[in-house]
Amino acid sequence: MRCYNCKNSNWRKTEKDYECHRMAQCLMEDVNKREKYSEMGIKVGSKIRFKGEKRFWRVTACNDRFVIGVRNHRGKWYYTICDLQECIRGADDHYGYFDYENLGEEEAEIALAQFGLSDDSSIDKLPVSKKAKKWFKNTYYIEPDESLDKKQLKLVNAEWANIPALDISYRDWVDLDIEEVR
Repeated sequence: MRCYNCKNSNWRKTEKDYECHRMAQCLMEDVNKREKYSEMGIKVGSKIRFKGEKRFWRVTACNDRFVIGVRNHRGKWYYTICDLQECIRGADDHYGYFDYENLGEEEAEIALAQFGLSDDSSIDKLPVSKKAKKWFKNTYYIEPDESLDKKQLKLVNAEWANIPALDISYRDWVDLDIEEVR
């Protein structure tokens, strides 16, 4: 996937997928970057700066694979999603599934888990803590209503329990290059 947007790539389509003569070299570069990022100690509340940028991004959520950073620019909040495993950074955006500026602990856990999904999933199958599942159900489940019988209510709540798979825009990503963490 990375070769499609790589500035050093010379990829070509093949029967199975694609191939690039730099793929092995890029994979080794990614291994080195992963080690570098794990040593940087990125955590919620850290400020990170990317290569070629002056401003820092505040980390609002992170796990061992994904980092969600936000910053305010001229009164608008922007977010960026970083995939530490694939070593890519999504396009900066100010629209999102979540209000990434003010994520609660449970919301952040759910958002990070959604980036790891390949397909939509139920909140009950999402790899998050019981506390996050309880928060989701308390926030989004429909309360009993006289107009709905128990079977209808169960069906409606099963629909609400579906969590969409989120991903970094693999069309508009850039190489991830974190220069500084503080």
